[in-house]
Amino acid sequence: MSHHVLQQFDEELLAEIAGGDALTDRELLYGSASRNSEQPSRQWLNLSPPRQWLVLAVALLMAAFALLIAHDAQRRADELQRRLVIHERASNR
Repeated sequence: MSHHVLQQFDEELLAEIAGGDALTDRELLYGSASRNSEQPSRQWLNLSPPRQWLVLAVALLMAAFALLIAHDAQRRADELQRRLVIHERASNR
């Protein structure tokens, strides 16, 4: 029974593809998705060049600060690990 239903579905799908109906449905589906994904890039292109540079500079500064914070956190973790080892050695004596 399920084989018969699948075969009928395949035949209907092939008929839709041959008729072009399925293609237009896909175009509508993917067309709306592509318009939504292009929206942010169009907003970026609509900014004036000085504003684009300002946004880029702010993003680079934020990335630099994030790297500095990560580096400082790693340095503090190493220092804490060193102090823990010294404390464990002292407590074992």
